[in-house]
Amino acid sequence: MASFWRSVERILEEFERLEEAVEEEVERFRRLMSRFEERVPGFRRPRMEVYDRGDRLEVVAELPGASKEQVDVRATERQLTIHADTGTATYHGELLLPCEVNPDTARATYRNGVLTVTLEKRVKGRRIPVE
Repeated sequence: MASFWRSVERILEEFERLEEAVEEEVERFRRLMSRFEERVPGFRRPRMEVYDRGDRLEVVAELPGASKEQVDVRATERQLTIHADTGTATYHGELLLPCEVNPDTARATYRNGVLTVTLEKRVKGRRIPVE
């Protein structure tokens, strides 16, 4: 039985190593994209902040000059994508969320150039009462 747990431990260590390698590659890709974006006139990455509000995440993005009708927001369980095309500037940002969310519950408001997206965290499991 001890050899089984050693095998599990080795697998988990390898998984952690692979996860770190993927994170490094993603960061390298982001740096390359930043250099590309600097060369494209009118292309801007919106400034985005993520706030953990307990049972939900709140993402605030700055999109100055865009109207509500020009803003497109899409969410999956782990990613939020924001796009806006004002005619003079194109904003595009993709954000890997720190935890899984339920995209069906997402709500977005836009006021004075600031987009606020609220996403409920996905509940992994819950206690079921026994009757």
